[in-house]
Amino acid sequence: MKPERCSKPRATGVVHTVTFNYRYNPLVQQARVMIKNGELGEITLIHGHYLQEWLMYDTDFSWRLEPQQSGRAATIGDAGSHWFDLAKHLTGLRIERVLTD
Repeated sequence: MKPERCSKPRATGVVHTVTFNYRYNPLVQQARVMIKNGELGEITLIHGHYLQEWLMYDTDFSWRLEPQQSGRAATIGDAGSHWFDLAKHLTGLRIERVLTD
């Protein structure tokens, strides 16, 4: 698998980057090697959770819960982007469909 490259800056000259730091967790690296070596068989479905404790109580608040601030993508566009990257990084596969709740 080749590393992804940033596209050229648009007319604004601004480059936006996201640090997908979960890629470098030792367990993620081990799983990636196992998948690459075929030790887990063909990957046909990836299922996971993005667990957080910071919205556990009714008094907790985050801008991610406000569509006016987070946009239509809300948490999927924020935390979900890390999960999507992790799935893609592990398998080298392109995400075709997403089901969220």
